[in-house]
Amino acid sequence: MGHDCGGAEHADCLARCDPSSASRSRSEWLTEQGRGYHSPFRSELAVTGKYSAWAVFAIVFFIGINGNYVLSTRFGVGIAHPVVFAASTGLALLLLIRFGEQPAGAARYFLAMTLWLIAVLLSIMFSATPGQSLEALRDFAPIPMISFALFFLINDRDRFLSACWALASAAFLVSALTVFQKLSGTTSNDYFGLARGVVAHVSGDSDSFRPSGPIENPNYYAQMLLPGLAISLGSAMSEIQRWQRVVFAIMSSVIAAAVLMTLSRGGAVAMVAMIIVVMVYTRKAYLIALLAPPALAVIMLTPGKLERFEDAFTAVSEAATGQRISEISVSGRISEMKVAAIAFSEAPWTGVGFGQVEFNYQAISVQRDLDLRSTDRAAHSLYLEVAAEQGIAGLIALFAVIWLAFTAAKRRDGTDTRLELHRSMVVSGTVGMLISAVFLHDAYFNLMWLMLTLLYAFERVDTVRQPWKARFMGDVRHA
Repeated sequence: MGHDCGGAEHADCLARCDPSSASRSRSEWLTEQGRGYHSPFRSELAVTGKYSAWAVFAIVFFIGINGNYVLSTRFGVGIAHPVVFAASTGLALLLLIRFGEQPAGAARYFLAMTLWLIAVLLSIMFSATPGQSLEALRDFAPIPMISFALFFLINDRDRFLSACWALASAAFLVSALTVFQKLSGTTSNDYFGLARGVVAHVSGDSDSFRPSGPIENPNYYAQMLLPGLAISLGSAMSEIQRWQRVVFAIMSSVIAAAVLMTLSRGGAVAMVAMIIVVMVYTRKAYLIALLAPPALAVIMLTPGKLERFEDAFTAVSEAATGQRISEISVSGRISEMKVAAIAFSEAPWTGVGFGQVEFNYQAISVQRDLDLRSTDRAAHSLYLEVAAEQGIAGLIALFAVIWLAFTAAKRRDGTDTRLELHRSMVVSGTVGMLISAVFLHDAYFNLMWLMLTLLYAFERVDTVRQPWKARFMGDVRHA
């Protein structure tokens, strides 16, 4: 059935006249509309729309492999963060100025960022050492700044999906290097900084190698793989094409194997919880009963994994009965969490200052006769760290940021099944990271900010049906 809608109202009209058009991407629509028209402006728009999606893929992929850290520590190039921020901001401004993309659907994001910034500034104002807090904020600032630029850049279906695929691709790349590194025994090769590792005490084996991917800590490496695993696993269970399901199943297996190889207990717990959320979202919860036995078998057969869980349970039992905890890592983490709790009790409203828990660790641990550590230690939990450094104001801001992000990701229609699927997988990956944050603080928090940004951006994807200037649509009508 034909229609004579004006270009400016094309989205709503197409949805009424041709329901299948609602799931088409902008680039597909542009390609179809371009047949028969020869407008230089429209051609420029089509090319820009195509390459902006690839630009989003490249930026998110770079963040997903922790490219800034790799370049700065492995190659001595420390300008990646400013370059990525400039590229993201420049492209967003280009699309705003040239094609009139609008900042619709940004109210929740601005509210969340304002609350977060107020809590941080309050903690700095009341910090005993505001200079150190400002220095910590300066080091942390590139992460929210890049997320801010990406929020305005990711405002349509193509770019949102490109960001999701970039996360899955980045997780698969570093995981594949980890698996190959372990299976081939080439642990001395860090593969250009993307497959690092640490030799650590693991369940009585003093020289065990734990892979840490493109960062320095195996636990955080396990955490950063969770979003890509969620997207790959969801696609493996929901894609229509069989070959796509096979590809994503392979990717999911490799990423899950890398998580287990890190021997991170918190990462394994978060991964299991996240997989359950993925299965619920994809309506395949029945698979839990089928996959649980082989999954447990894999955990038991993974060298060092079962022993580490046994040590953790023993440590919890010792702590509950008042005994001295024999497991060194658990004892240390409990001490770090206790220090954060004590710091919070001493400054409950605004905290001891942004980034200041580690500088207070030694003094508090000596004063309270806790386990002594050779270096300053941060809280081993994001939530305890925020409570200690930013107080009640910080906790309120953090939970508001999380709650507003999930609220922004609510979809008002289900016409685009692929977009719905990836939104659900971003939610699942964020849940996994939030669970792992119980055991980890914000040392490598760039991926968490990226996931929250995608949830906020989803509201713009849903709201901005037609972000192009009316002059473009007039150009099409009169071409």
